[in-house]
Amino acid sequence: MRKGIFWCKDSDAEAVELIIISVECDGDGNPKAQAIFSSKSGENFNHKAEWEYLNRSITEGRPSITTRADGSKFGMERQPFS
Repeated sequence: MRKGIFWCKDSDAEAVELIIISVECDGDGNPKAQAIFSSKSGENFNHKAEWEYLNRSITEGRPSITTRADGSKFGMERQPFS
């Protein structure tokens, strides 16, 4: 079992590429190894905070907040899991 977050890097591609940040957990959702969570509760990951930790080569320089074509905002949600 894993706890984490992900982003879809290119939804228009034939083979979708995912950026995944996760940690292995036990059956109760507790991390099996030490993990530094970025959510306010400290019990999970926060998309915006984790995006900021990613290397620019992974995010292609995209900011954490992106604007949709209609002008509304959505969040782009450390090290990707392979």
